Order: sequence, then structure tokens, then C-alpha cells
Amino acid sequence: MDRRRRARRRSRPTRNGLLVVAVSTVVGIIGWLLGQPELTALAAMGLLAVAVAWAWVGLRPLEVRSSRQVRPGRLRVGESALVTIRLQHRGRGHSPVLRFTDRAGRAGDVTLAVAPIPAGATREVTYRFPAHRRGVHTIGPAVLDVDDPFALATSRRSDDDRRSVVVLPRTWPLDPLEGTPGGTPTEGSAPVVGRNSTDDEFAALRAYEPGDDVRQVHWRSSARLGRLVVQQYEQPWQRRTTVLLDVRRAVHDDDSFERAVSAAASVVEHAAAHGELIRLVTTDGTDSGVVGAEAEEHLLDELAAVRASGGGSLASVLASLPGGTGSGRLVMCTGAMEASGHDAVTAATRGWDLRILVACGACTTSGAADPPLLVEHRGEDLTAAWRRSLVPAGVIPG
Repeated sequence: MDRRRRARRRSRPTRNGLLVVAVSTVVGIIGWLLGQPELTALAAMGLLAVAVAWAWVGLRPLEVRSSRQVRPGRLRVGESALVTIRLQHRGRGHSPVLRFTDRAGRAGDVTLAVAPIPAGATREVTYRFPAHRRGVHTIGPAVLDVDDPFALATSRRSDDDRRSVVVLPRTWPLDPLEGTPGGTPTEGSAPVVGRNSTDDEFAALRAYEPGDDVRQVHWRSSARLGRLVVQQYEQPWQRRTTVLLDVRRAVHDDDSFERAVSAAASVVEHAAAHGELIRLVTTDGTDSGVVGAEAEEHLLDELAAVRASGGGSLASVLASLPGGTGSGRLVMCTGAMEASGHDAVTAATRGWDLRILVACGACTTSGAADPPLLVEHRGEDLTAAWRRSLVPAGVIPG
């Protein structure tokens, strides 16, 4: 995302200039009180020097324009992006020595000294943006400072050119799970007629719906049935994984929340790699719907930007999800959980084909029958916790 506004320029005394003004003022007052014209003249010279420096930087044209590129625009925690600043001098002669300051998101400010640029020339400077934390980071605006030779005054111009960098959550490689039933791409659209014995290039026939391609209408069967029916082609069976991320601030500290987001991203990446249908749901009301593996990038971008929320209810979200035979896998990524919460989750998820609870905080189990498989992800890598918890249950083939 790019946001640009008109460049702004302002001039002001530097710290050295303000110090000279203060000292000159005190010396001038002392000279006036003591009747010492030499001190008064010295004070006047100091004030005049600051005024000249201020005018020098303020009236001197600064025809340097900046633009930036950030590559890559999407990266993972622990990687770094290369920020390239392109400075073009459109004025006459050489530009003054520049001090370029860039706001590098949570990494702080980056300051670079730029030597004079010839008229009409372009110079590029670069620095590395470290991706220490997940999120959508804004790089910019750019600030150009020009000082007078004695550093008494400075002129600052801001182009306010910004770029957004998406830092994706850290993900862990997960062992594949045993196959479970799951929804098919055509789930819920039962055919009205079984497989046709004379035309086996399609699986079945179903009632015509507005928007269907008329070329798929099976006219012979339509005439026999007295209503339009279309050919229902057989589609490949796909597993379905629903990822529920608990973003309630009440069950997380900062570390457990990041672990939960990382776990959710790891499951999304795992499901996409195996061509599964995916649904990402959060307790604050976000719901991706059932999407294919091609939506992995969008889902990871959503997880990069997700934040803890003060509201929401895990129980209400679970009640809204369609559990039951053929519902596939449900992976819940949460923080701390008490026994009462564990008991409620156990009761609300019994209809799913496979339930996995990834607890990123302290979890007290309730002892209820047939609980979700528990993966405790607290301070260690998720790969080891995933394998240690699911191999004994036979969910991961041994």
C-alpha cells in the first residue's frame, strides 16, 4: 500500500543554534547592564550568525526527490528486506550534503549521510529492514535534512512516501495426519438422478440453478423428468481442515498469543501443502469461509495482521461451526485454559471427525470423556510438541 502527500519543508535552528541564541541573549543583557558595548556587539554578532544560517538553509532550493522500493514486500519473521532509496537531484549544481532519515517501522529510525549529488544525477542508498516481529509494518516517511556549514540551522523536508511490509508469522513443519472424512467441493448438492448408464463422463444429474452453464443441460433427461437438469461432473475428494484461532486477550500474554498465531499459520500451511480445503475462523468474528489451497497466501496475510481482541467467545464460535460426520478436522489454537473451559470445548466439538487443541498457555484438563487431542505448545518448537502428542494417539502414522 502506497500513501503519498505533498512534500513539506520547514527550517529551524539546531541545538547549536539555540545554544548560540541563548548565550548571545545573556551576554547582550549583561553588556547592556554593565555598559559594555563590546559584549553587546558580540551578542549581536552571535544572533546575526544564527539568522544568516537560518536564511541560508531556508532560502536555498532543495530539489532532491526521493522514492523507495522494498524487496520482498512479504517475508517471514527472522528474514530481512532490502530497502532501496532512490534520490534524484533536479536542481542546478551539486546538492548540499544530505542527512536522510527513514522511519523503519518498529525497527526505529535509520539515518544515512548522502554526499552531494550532481545536477540531474541519481544516487541510490540501501539498508536492511529486519523482520523481528509479525505484523504489517509501515516504512516511511522519508525525511531529508540540510544543515548550514556551522550547523546552526537546519532545513527539513518530508516527502511522506510510505510502503507497507507484511511480516508473516513463523511456521513449523508438521507431520502429516491420518486421513479423515471431510467435506467434498460439492457437499450439500445431492444429485436428483444417479449415474447415467449411457453417459458416464459425468457422475450424476442435478436440478438446474440460475447461473448454470446451459451447455451442461442434459436435454434428454430434462425431457423425461419434465424439468431442467444439468450434468454433475465428478470432482476429486478433498479433506477439510478448520482452524480456529482464539484471539481473546483474557487467555493470552504476548508470548502465548504469538505462539497461537504461529500454530494457526503452521496448520494452514500444512493443509494447503496437502491440497486440503481450509477454513480460518477467529473468536473476534473473522471467518474466511471454506477456501482452497490457492488461498494460502491470503490466509497467511490475515494472520500476519491479526491482533488480540477484548471480546469474543470461544463457546459461541464453536456452536456456529457445522460439526458432524464428514466435517473433517478442527484445530483450535488458544492460550491458557481452565478445566471448565476444557470441559466446554470437549462437549462442543464431539461431532467432528478429528479435534486437536493446541494450548499455548497453561491448560488444565477436565477429565471429561473423549476430549480433543491436546498439543501443549509452551516454549518449545511446535514440531516436537505436535509429534509427541499425536503419535501415541495414532493420528500421526508411526
